[in-house]
Amino acid sequence: MTRKVLWSYDPDQAGLLDKARTINASAVCIRTDLAWLPAAIPQFKQHDIAVYGWRWPAIRPTTTPPPHYYADDEANYVVTELIPSGLAGYIVDAESDGPKAPEREWDSKVVDTKTLAATFCKTIKDAGMKAIPTFLFGMTSGGTYPKAYPQIPWAEFVAASQALYPQVYWYKDKQQYPGRSTPQDSYNTCIPLWQKIAAGKPLIPIIGEIASVTSQEIASYSAIITANKLTEVHMYTYDGGVSLQNWTAMKNL
Repeated sequence: MTRKVLWSYDPDQAGLLDKARTINASAVCIRTDLAWLPAAIPQFKQHDIAVYGWRWPAIRPTTTPPPHYYADDEANYVVTELIPSGLAGYIVDAESDGPKAPEREWDSKVVDTKTLAATFCKTIKDAGMKAIPTFLFGMTSGGTYPKAYPQIPWAEFVAASQALYPQVYWYKDKQQYPGRSTPQDSYNTCIPLWQKIAAGKPLIPIIGEIASVTSQEIASYSAIITANKLTEVHMYTYDGGVSLQNWTAMKNL
Protein backbone atom coordinates (compact mmCIF):
# COMPACT_ATOMS: atom_id res chain seq x y z
CA MET A 1 0.00 0.00 0.00
CA THR A 2 1.23 3.51 -0.84
CA ARG A 3 2.12 5.66 2.14
CA LYS A 4 -0.04 8.79 2.06
CA VAL A 5 0.51 12.21 3.64
CA LEU A 6 -2.25 14.83 3.79
CA TRP A 7 -1.24 18.51 3.91
CA SER A 8 -3.25 21.29 5.53
CA TYR A 9 -3.37 24.95 6.45
CA ASP A 10 -7.08 24.79 7.36
CA PRO A 11 -8.03 25.67 10.97
CA ASP A 12 -10.37 22.65 11.20
CA GLN A 13 -8.30 20.25 13.29
CA ALA A 14 -11.10 17.72 13.79
CA GLY A 15 -11.91 17.64 10.08
CA LEU A 16 -8.27 17.10 9.17
CA LEU A 17 -7.98 14.17 11.57
CA ASP A 18 -11.20 12.65 10.25
CA LYS A 19 -10.13 12.85 6.60
CA ALA A 20 -6.59 11.67 7.34
CA ARG A 21 -8.12 8.57 8.88
CA THR A 22 -10.58 8.25 5.98
CA ILE A 23 -7.83 8.00 3.37
CA ASN A 24 -5.57 5.90 5.63
CA ALA A 25 -2.91 8.60 5.78
CA SER A 26 0.25 7.72 7.66
CA ALA A 27 1.01 11.38 8.35
CA VAL A 28 -0.30 14.91 8.07
CA CYS A 29 1.77 17.96 7.18
CA ILE A 30 0.39 21.07 8.90
CA ARG A 31 1.37 24.69 8.42
CA THR A 32 3.11 25.84 11.55
CA ASP A 33 1.25 29.13 12.07
CA LEU A 34 -1.87 27.23 13.22
CA ALA A 35 -1.99 27.96 16.95
CA TRP A 36 -3.43 24.57 17.85
CA LEU A 37 -0.60 22.59 16.28
CA PRO A 38 1.63 21.93 19.34
CA ALA A 39 -1.26 20.49 21.36
CA ALA A 40 -2.59 18.54 18.37
CA ILE A 41 0.59 16.56 17.71
CA PRO A 42 0.00 14.03 20.52
CA GLN A 43 -3.66 13.70 19.50
CA PHE A 44 -2.76 12.69 15.95
CA LYS A 45 -0.09 10.32 17.26
CA GLN A 46 -2.76 8.54 19.33
CA HIS A 47 -4.28 7.55 15.97
CA ASP A 48 -0.90 6.40 14.60
CA ILE A 49 -0.69 9.50 12.39
CA ALA A 50 2.67 11.26 12.40
CA VAL A 51 2.74 15.06 12.22
CA TYR A 52 5.09 17.09 10.04
CA GLY A 53 5.24 20.86 9.93
CA TRP A 54 5.61 23.05 6.84
CA ARG A 55 5.95 26.74 6.17
CA TRP A 56 6.94 29.43 3.66
CA PRO A 57 9.56 31.21 5.81
CA ALA A 58 10.44 34.81 5.03
CA ILE A 59 13.97 35.89 4.18
CA ARG A 60 13.75 39.23 6.04
CA PRO A 61 12.95 39.93 9.71
CA THR A 62 9.43 41.16 10.36
CA THR A 63 7.52 42.51 13.34
CA THR A 64 4.12 42.12 11.72
CA PRO A 65 1.88 39.03 11.34
CA PRO A 66 1.94 36.20 10.50
CA PRO A 67 3.72 34.89 13.61
CA HIS A 68 7.29 33.51 13.58
CA TYR A 69 7.42 34.27 9.88
CA TYR A 70 11.10 35.19 9.42
CA ALA A 71 13.20 32.07 8.80
CA ASP A 72 15.27 32.38 12.00
CA ASP A 73 12.12 32.96 14.08
CA GLU A 74 10.37 30.02 12.44
CA ALA A 75 13.32 27.73 13.11
CA ASN A 76 13.39 28.80 16.76
CA TYR A 77 9.64 28.16 17.07
CA VAL A 78 9.95 24.68 15.57
CA VAL A 79 12.84 23.84 17.91
CA THR A 80 11.30 25.20 21.11
CA GLU A 81 7.60 24.43 20.62
CA LEU A 82 6.98 21.74 18.01
CA ILE A 83 9.85 19.29 18.33
CA PRO A 84 9.35 18.96 22.11
CA SER A 85 5.68 18.22 21.39
CA GLY A 86 6.65 15.26 19.20
CA LEU A 87 6.94 16.72 15.69
CA ALA A 88 8.08 13.93 13.35
CA GLY A 89 9.49 16.11 10.60
CA TYR A 90 9.56 19.43 8.78
CA ILE A 91 9.25 20.27 5.08
CA VAL A 92 10.31 23.76 4.10
CA ASP A 93 8.64 25.47 1.14
CA ALA A 94 11.00 27.96 -0.48
CA GLU A 95 8.31 30.52 -1.19
CA SER A 96 6.72 33.31 0.82
CA ASP A 97 3.21 34.40 1.81
CA GLY A 98 3.85 37.72 3.53
CA PRO A 99 1.59 40.69 2.79
CA LYS A 100 4.47 42.78 1.44
CA ALA A 101 6.98 40.14 0.37
CA PRO A 102 7.17 38.93 -3.21
CA GLU A 103 5.72 35.45 -3.53
CA ARG A 104 8.99 33.96 -4.69
CA GLU A 105 11.30 35.95 -2.46
CA TRP A 106 13.79 33.11 -1.89
CA ASP A 107 14.73 33.75 -5.53
CA SER A 108 16.64 36.79 -4.30
CA LYS A 109 19.77 38.48 -5.57
CA VAL A 110 19.86 40.90 -2.64
CA VAL A 111 19.63 38.78 0.52
CA ASP A 112 22.21 36.07 1.24
CA THR A 113 19.64 33.30 1.05
CA LYS A 114 22.28 30.58 0.80
CA THR A 115 23.59 31.25 4.30
CA LEU A 116 20.06 31.78 5.64
CA ALA A 117 18.83 28.52 4.12
CA ALA A 118 21.78 26.53 5.44
CA THR A 119 21.36 27.93 8.97
CA PHE A 120 17.59 27.44 8.91
CA CYS A 121 17.85 23.82 7.81
CA LYS A 122 20.64 22.94 10.24
CA THR A 123 18.84 24.46 13.23
CA ILE A 124 15.69 22.43 12.68
CA LYS A 125 17.32 19.24 11.45
CA ASP A 126 19.90 19.02 14.25
CA ALA A 127 17.30 19.58 16.96
CA GLY A 128 14.83 17.21 15.33
CA MET A 129 17.28 14.35 14.94
CA LYS A 130 18.55 14.82 18.49
CA ALA A 131 14.98 14.36 19.74
CA ILE A 132 13.92 11.68 17.25
CA PRO A 133 16.55 9.78 15.23
CA THR A 134 14.00 9.24 12.45
CA PHE A 135 13.15 12.95 12.20
CA LEU A 136 12.44 13.90 8.58
CA PHE A 137 13.72 17.10 7.00
CA GLY A 138 12.67 17.85 3.45
CA MET A 139 12.03 20.57 0.91
CA THR A 140 9.15 21.35 -1.41
CA SER A 141 8.51 24.00 -4.03
CA GLY A 142 6.71 24.52 -7.32
CA GLY A 143 6.90 21.82 -9.94
CA THR A 144 8.86 23.89 -12.45
CA TYR A 145 10.68 26.16 -9.99
CA PRO A 146 14.14 24.59 -10.36
CA LYS A 147 14.12 26.03 -13.86
CA ALA A 148 11.95 29.11 -13.35
CA TYR A 149 13.64 30.45 -10.19
CA PRO A 150 17.34 29.58 -10.34
CA GLN A 151 18.35 31.96 -7.51
CA ILE A 152 16.52 29.86 -4.91
CA PRO A 153 19.30 28.26 -2.83
CA TRP A 154 18.55 24.79 -4.11
CA ALA A 155 21.90 23.28 -3.19
CA GLU A 156 21.60 24.31 0.46
CA PHE A 157 18.03 23.04 0.84
CA VAL A 158 18.77 19.82 -1.04
CA ALA A 159 21.90 19.10 0.98
CA ALA A 160 19.92 19.21 4.23
CA SER A 161 16.98 17.18 2.94
CA GLN A 162 16.40 13.46 3.19
CA ALA A 163 13.77 13.74 0.44
CA LEU A 164 12.36 16.35 -1.94
CA TYR A 165 8.68 16.96 -2.61
CA PRO A 166 7.93 18.46 -6.06
CA GLN A 167 4.49 20.05 -6.38
CA VAL A 168 3.39 18.22 -9.51
CA TYR A 169 -0.05 19.88 -9.64
CA TRP A 170 -1.96 19.79 -12.91
CA TYR A 171 -4.06 22.61 -14.34
CA LYS A 172 -6.71 23.19 -16.99
CA ASP A 173 -5.09 26.42 -18.16
CA LYS A 174 -2.72 25.04 -20.81
CA GLN A 175 -1.49 28.50 -21.77
CA GLN A 176 -0.34 29.46 -18.26
CA TYR A 177 0.81 25.92 -17.38
CA PRO A 178 2.08 24.28 -20.58
CA GLY A 179 2.64 20.56 -20.35
CA ARG A 180 0.72 20.27 -17.08
CA SER A 181 -2.92 19.67 -18.02
CA THR A 182 -3.08 16.05 -16.80
CA PRO A 183 -1.51 14.18 -13.86
CA GLN A 184 0.79 12.25 -16.21
CA ASP A 185 1.82 15.30 -18.23
CA SER A 186 2.60 17.29 -15.10
CA TYR A 187 4.64 14.44 -13.64
CA ASN A 188 6.58 14.10 -16.89
CA THR A 189 7.20 17.86 -17.02
CA CYS A 190 8.19 18.48 -13.39
CA ILE A 191 10.12 15.43 -12.23
CA PRO A 192 13.00 15.77 -14.75
CA LEU A 193 13.53 19.37 -13.59
CA TRP A 194 13.80 18.22 -9.99
CA GLN A 195 16.06 15.32 -10.90
CA LYS A 196 18.61 17.86 -12.12
CA ILE A 197 18.91 19.44 -8.66
CA ALA A 198 18.11 16.41 -6.48
CA ALA A 199 21.66 15.07 -6.00
CA GLY A 200 20.20 11.59 -5.89
CA LYS A 201 17.70 12.37 -3.11
CA PRO A 202 14.29 10.63 -3.34
CA LEU A 203 11.58 12.58 -5.18
CA ILE A 204 8.12 12.22 -3.64
CA PRO A 205 5.33 13.96 -5.58
CA ILE A 206 2.71 16.20 -4.04
CA ILE A 207 -0.57 16.13 -5.95
CA GLY A 208 -3.04 19.01 -5.78
CA GLU A 209 -5.04 21.10 -5.57
CA ILE A 210 -7.23 18.20 -4.43
CA ALA A 211 -10.34 20.37 -4.13
CA SER A 212 -10.06 21.51 -7.76
CA VAL A 213 -9.25 18.28 -9.60
CA THR A 214 -11.54 15.36 -10.41
CA SER A 215 -11.77 12.00 -8.70
CA GLN A 216 -10.93 10.36 -12.04
CA GLU A 217 -7.69 12.36 -12.23
CA ILE A 218 -6.75 11.36 -8.69
CA ALA A 219 -7.56 7.73 -9.46
CA SER A 220 -5.35 7.88 -12.55
CA TYR A 221 -2.38 8.53 -10.27
CA SER A 222 -2.37 4.82 -9.49
CA ALA A 223 -0.74 4.23 -12.87
CA ILE A 224 1.98 6.81 -12.10
CA ILE A 225 2.61 5.22 -8.71
CA THR A 226 2.92 1.76 -10.24
CA ALA A 227 5.02 2.78 -13.25
CA ASN A 228 7.51 4.72 -11.13
CA LYS A 229 7.52 2.34 -8.15
CA LEU A 230 6.48 5.13 -5.81
CA THR A 231 6.06 4.10 -2.19
CA GLU A 232 4.73 7.46 -0.98
CA VAL A 233 2.54 10.27 -2.29
CA HIS A 234 1.40 13.55 -0.70
CA MET A 235 -1.91 15.39 -1.14
CA TYR A 236 -2.35 19.18 -0.97
CA THR A 237 -4.49 20.33 0.72
CA TYR A 238 -7.27 19.45 3.16
CA ASP A 239 -10.28 21.74 3.26
CA GLY A 240 -14.05 21.43 3.52
CA GLY A 241 -14.49 21.85 -0.23
CA VAL A 242 -12.95 18.51 -1.22
CA SER A 243 -15.64 16.22 -2.57
CA LEU A 244 -16.50 12.82 -1.12
CA GLN A 245 -15.57 11.28 -4.48
CA ASN A 246 -12.08 12.80 -4.24
CA TRP A 247 -11.58 11.49 -0.70
CA THR A 248 -12.61 8.04 -1.88
CA ALA A 249 -10.17 8.23 -4.78
CA MET A 250 -7.35 9.17 -2.42
CA LYS A 251 -8.28 6.34 -0.09
CA ASN A 252 -7.97 3.89 -2.98
CA LEU A 253 -4.51 4.98 -4.12
